[in-house]
Amino acid sequence: MAAPLVPCSLFSAAAAANLRSISGSMMFKASLSRQAFVTDYLTDAGQIFDLKEELTQEDDVRKGWTVHIIDVRRVIKVTKRGGVMRVSALVVAGDGNGTASYGKARAEEMSDAVSKAFRKAKANPFYVERYFYPKPLFPGDNTIFFPAKAKVSASKVEMWPGSQFTGLRCNKTVMQIMDCFGISDINVKTRGSRNKTNMVKAVFKGLSSIRTPWEIAAARGLSYREVTYAERRAMNSPTQRNKRIRAMADERRAAERREVLTSLQSDPPTSQLPAAEVEGAAEAVPVLSRWHKSESE
Repeated sequence: MAAPLVPCSLFSAAAAANLRSISGSMMFKASLSRQAFVTDYLTDAGQIFDLKEELTQEDDVRKGWTVHIIDVRRVIKVTKRGGVMRVSALVVAGDGNGTASYGKARAEEMSDAVSKAFRKAKANPFYVERYFYPKPLFPGDNTIFFPAKAKVSASKVEMWPGSQFTGLRCNKTVMQIMDCFGISDINVKTRGSRNKTNMVKAVFKGLSSIRTPWEIAAARGLSYREVTYAERRAMNSPTQRNKRIRAMADERRAAERREVLTSLQSDPPTSQLPAAEVEGAAEAVPVLSRWHKSESE
């Protein structure tokens, strides 16, 4: 005799029928594959720290390079035979002394992808001039010379020099990049897309656009002090601007006086001129009156 159906059994039967009806749908298959990807990603995330520790112990510290794994993800390349799953790694490496670079590579295994990206980063180093504080409390404290902006795709980055003890005011990705460069104080604001690859490219693009004061001074024919951030801010203040305007006005009035004196010294006395030329001497009276008026001022 069959067992009677209870409410729990009826609920299980309905659930099984629903599962059979959706098991053939593409949405159900996609959800299963996404769940498997998340499981694999969480498993790989635990391996990142072991891989980073292994790289640090073997190669990076021995050669003075700091490595930060920015992003690791699984990618699928569709071919005629089907999808080929590989691992893509984005790595930032630097010596902490103004030199850093980034590399992106793919491989079948995570360790191979990270090692390949690290080799690419070391093959294309990038150097940034840093501003060191005159009297730092901690030796080596530095920042960038001037503000900078950069945009890559939909990712925008704005950075400003930071005063001493400012620290790294930025997100984790930018903080790892500044650690590779050895920059201790900076303010960075990221806007738009948070794609890590574009964000890394935008940061490097912004740092590459910063020129040193010596380069700017040589291009403009100015001194080093005239192109520094504090000096430019002081020169553009209202007080300094008014002083420059008054100096230009004084120089213009002095030039007019010199012209009048030169013209008077070059012309002969009116008593030695013919009668026709003496008549034009009356025109010089307004000029002399203007000169005396400017002298009184």
